[in-house]
Amino acid sequence: MRQTPPDDLRGPDCWYVYNFIRDLMAAFSAGGLDDAEDDILAFPRGMVPALTIHQAKGLEFSIVFACATRESRGPGTAHYQEDLFGRYRLWEPQGGFSPTERAVHDLIRQYFVAFSRPKYSLVICLETDVYDGILRGGRKAGEYPFLPAAWLRTLPKV
Repeated sequence: MRQTPPDDLRGPDCWYVYNFIRDLMAAFSAGGLDDAEDDILAFPRGMVPALTIHQAKGLEFSIVFACATRESRGPGTAHYQEDLFGRYRLWEPQGGFSPTERAVHDLIRQYFVAFSRPKYSLVICLETDVYDGILRGGRKAGEYPFLPAAWLRTLPKV
């Protein structure tokens, strides 16, 4: 399966590559990259942590507020690159999913992580028009595939 890359997939500008390598080398010469991921385990007393879904992975919280403020934007560059470079992998990817289908699967996995973090309660924050649009079906439901209307109807609305 051969596809042509989208127009915005032309490769990085040389200026960005140069600056990235320069900054990376500067970080290494200064002692390396020491991303203190363990720091997020020690939240200050009396404070409420606000984390990205990625930062919250592997952690558990009493109450989680998940804000579904962004609809699905479709496949990104990485999804097209999987198709373009798939034949160079040791094993071909299984499933035969399109870039659009893989983007939806990635979004569902991301929200699974968010929705599985709370110990007691999950609060999904939605604007009223988005909530109503998902329940009615149509375009809004398609923009938020990780919030199926049948499941959303079973949840208490506050």
